[in-house]
Amino acid sequence: MPSSARSFSPSPEVSWKWANEEIVLLNLARSRYLVFEGAAGRMWELLCAGKSAAEIGSAILEEFETTDSVVERELDTFISELCADGWVVPNP
Repeated sequence: MPSSARSFSPSPEVSWKWANEEIVLLNLARSRYLVFEGAAGRMWELLCAGKSAAEIGSAILEEFETTDSVVERELDTFISELCADGWVVPNP
């Protein structure tokens, strides 16, 4: 699980932008893309703003109808999978 105090940034080969109500990510090096909407889109946006996992979790709890346990589980999975697939890197 990523440390709640840790922050992450998009990998250098990843670009992203809003398209309608979705966030579209493109990994230029791998010719892959992802699309996020809703809470996942907001998590991505906060991650890119340099927020820590704890700050992202707090924002999601305030902005969406959910519970602590769901946010913790989903955020952990979100960050872990993005790191494993090279979409984000931990900040020093």
